[in-house]
Amino acid sequence: MDAGRLRHRAAFARRNEDARDGMGNPAPATWAPLLTVWANFRETLGREALAAGRMEGRRTGTLRLRNSAAARGITAADRVTLLNATWEVVSPPAHVDEAGAWLELRLEWLA
Repeated sequence: MDAGRLRHRAAFARRNEDARDGMGNPAPATWAPLLTVWANFRETLGREALAAGRMEGRRTGTLRLRNSAAARGITAADRVTLLNATWEVVSPPAHVDEAGAWLELRLEWLA
């Protein structure tokens, strides 16, 4: 893949479980910026899942980005804002080429 196909801006965030309020009490978890990169996104069409005894349509997709130490640190606990929507990282980055130049993640839309 050439760099010209990296046309989607992806902003990753990580949940901050140790958030504290001004008095030092535990506060609701917040999301802290982790990494922002240019990437290629392809939405997967036609996926349905059985949830609570009924069929439910889910939006999923594949995000491909350049390999880097920061990108390899992305986990399934992170999320990404992409195309004005928030997506959950379903699978951590995996190498998709022999040279190891590209990583690919599976995403699921957070409705």
